[in-house]
Amino acid sequence: MKKSGKHFLLSSIAALATSISVAQVQWQKEYIYSNYAVNNTAETAKTTIETSDGGYLIGGIAEKSPRVAYMAKVAANGDSLWVRYYDANYGGFSGLSKLYRDNNNELFGVFESLYGRLAFVKLNETNGDTISKFYGPMGPASNYIYLAHTQLANGDYVLSYTQSTASIVKRFTPGNLNAVWTHDYAGEVIAVTSMIQDGSDLVMAGYVGAPNWEYDLAVTKLAASDGTVHWTKKYRRYALWKDQKVGLVKNSAGDYLVAASSQQNNKLYPSVLKVASNNGDSLSISMLTTHNGNPLNLGFCDNLVPFANGFVAAGEIDQNFNDATNTPQNCGQMALFCISDNGQILNAYAMNQIGPYYNGSIYTGSHCWGLSCIATSDNKVLVTGKGNYNAESNGWNAAFGDAYLVKIAPETLGLNEHSELAGLTAWPNPSNGTVQISASEIIEKVIVYNQLGAKVLELNASDKTVTIDLSAMPGVYFYQVYGNQASGTGKLIIH
Repeated sequence: MKKSGKHFLLSSIAALATSISVAQVQWQKEYIYSNYAVNNTAETAKTTIETSDGGYLIGGIAEKSPRVAYMAKVAANGDSLWVRYYDANYGGFSGLSKLYRDNNNELFGVFESLYGRLAFVKLNETNGDTISKFYGPMGPASNYIYLAHTQLANGDYVLSYTQSTASIVKRFTPGNLNAVWTHDYAGEVIAVTSMIQDGSDLVMAGYVGAPNWEYDLAVTKLAASDGTVHWTKKYRRYALWKDQKVGLVKNSAGDYLVAASSQQNNKLYPSVLKVASNNGDSLSISMLTTHNGNPLNLGFCDNLVPFANGFVAAGEIDQNFNDATNTPQNCGQMALFCISDNGQILNAYAMNQIGPYYNGSIYTGSHCWGLSCIATSDNKVLVTGKGNYNAESNGWNAAFGDAYLVKIAPETLGLNEHSELAGLTAWPNPSNGTVQISASEIIEKVIVYNQLGAKVLELNASDKTVTIDLSAMPGVYFYQVYGNQASGTGKLIIH
């Protein structure tokens, strides 16, 4: 493994002041899936996926003594329809970390097991029934906070989890508990929270230990075939505490955008770092230091997904001003960030149901856990996390919370800096798989993403019409088309 302790200088730094808009919130809903009294709950919505009928499935952890995994169905307007718990009768799962559709468009959940293995469970999305399951290679007996995985084109999985102070990465074939290859990044990378495939390679983002209980950002690029590490780079003080995820995407220029937080003047701010794909060198960083005219105390952004001609990310901002009450108090709020294709934070939205809460003497912030976001088929964004509530017994808001969803229509300020590609059409749509994408000018590139934001297809072109074939992958997709001076986006439905 190639080691690098060098802290790279950034070629450009942008500290941005952004605006807030709350009018775009479509709805926000709280879901209580626990048997416990309100002061003792610690349930979380950790994952979301859109269903073919326009509704959503969410999953996470519920407090039912002991903790159990759950999956729930909500309607397009956020109303709760049903919930299914996966307790001892369903294998004793303690949490649902991720919902996704595999290469065959079948619904799976990554479940945390009490017995040291992650279970990949095929699910019926109409009622939550378990259809079948297989286990990954042996991992730690508990605590899957640091978990990332991706499925390769041939059906194999690459899984990363944290054990003690090292990140373990394994490639394995479904149903076979013996890993094809394994790497232990002891002393180098302690947490991988995001993983994407880039051609024949894998790129992983996470963080490493650093002095004073802070963490440095780390990005690793390795071969998917055998795990050979091409490079690992560390970036000083570009991560937050251990419960924060690190977002990772590839932009249209082929560079990687990494969403986390950055240190400046002894504070940590939401940030997006752009790094070169060939060697990991840092190219630029965008930091959010103020919001709505007020300075931030701390914050982060993660879970990057494509949206418009750029990306959005879920995260948190914490400042000495509460947008909801117009009073000066420390308030941690769930946030959504709009990010350009070049990695600049362009806009931020605070969702005020997160905090403040009263701890008996002062108002303080409630940090947001389990955050993720998806781009929906109606061009909105759904943010998943945890909210707070009032405890009736003593009149103060608990530090714990219930599952929370917020649907928001963010302004795409700056995300459409290129003019719209004239005459952009996709036909037929819906389709059985083969689609012709046309425009009035030359198309140079087409990129197709699935609903989780993973890139499934990229084509370079030099024509006004490009044919793509998704017949082997039924589902809902989003596409980005780039011309010389313009670009455009759209949605594809493949039956």
